[in-house]
Amino acid sequence: MVPPMRRSLHILLALLMFAFVLAVAAGCGDDDEPSDEPDTAQETGDGGSEEPEPSEPDPFAAAGIDPTSGAFQGLKPDTREGTPPPPAPDSLEQAAEEAGCTLRLDLRDETAGLSIEEIHLRPGEDGNPNYATNPPTSGIHDQVPLADGAYRETPPNINVVHSLEHGRVAIQYAPSVPDNQQLALKGVFNADPDGMQMFPNGAMPFDVAVTAWTNLMGCNEPSDAEALAAAVLAFRDEFRGRGPEPVPL
Repeated sequence: MVPPMRRSLHILLALLMFAFVLAVAAGCGDDDEPSDEPDTAQETGDGGSEEPEPSEPDPFAAAGIDPTSGAFQGLKPDTREGTPPPPAPDSLEQAAEEAGCTLRLDLRDETAGLSIEEIHLRPGEDGNPNYATNPPTSGIHDQVPLADGAYRETPPNINVVHSLEHGRVAIQYAPSVPDNQQLALKGVFNADPDGMQMFPNGAMPFDVAVTAWTNLMGCNEPSDAEALAAAVLAFRDEFRGRGPEPVPL
């Protein structure tokens, strides 16, 4: 039989040995060499997953093209950002005068007295009607309107006129117009593109023209880009949505 004193000593030694083993086990790995591998989570910042590649911008969205409002016939979109427009003026007449523009309002409706069949060109029919104004503000036209949007190419008049009948407003500019004025016009368009169209037109006798059904504002050598933008804003607010065959914007 083991004396009590010796048994207590054995138990104490066993406890000390157990504590030593635990201490050695806890220290294992503390002196490991640091890994040369980078910390993926820290380097990517999102648990190791890579950032998704940015998607390409939609040119039709940047150009405000609405294919539900008509056809764009493969025209190149105008995706320029444009210059932020000034506040809309209170008076169209005053804004036009300050921009050096001429107003021709309440022009004759060139479709007056015509039937629906006579107003719309049939496929293959002459696509260059003899309009009373340049650019036209009313008259016979194609059966398909131009889609709302900004373009870098000139659409056919016959499609634009149909859009004007639907209450649209078209901003047109000569290709020779300085870039700062073109961007001022694009800024007006971008600010509120619903029911708006914008495109170059080198065949009109104006540097800039804005048309609505039976209404026209023509500008030659506009004095100031901001004044020009203000006049276009005033014309837009006066005539957008006022065609004889209004289609929701």
